[in-house]
Amino acid sequence: MHPAETTQPLGSNADTHPPAVILPPLSLDLGLLLISIGVVNLWRMRENAS
Repeated sequence: MHPAETTQPLGSNADTHPPAVILPPLSLDLGLLLISIGVVNLWRMRENAS
């Protein structure tokens, strides 16, 4: 990797990697993370209540 690439902001690669291609997988990962956290919290509440 060239030193110039490490100093460039993420938006500079918009011509080769459009945000539309990057955002859906990222949002999907964040959604799955939030769902898993919610499920764990609900499970802990059930375990504590019983």
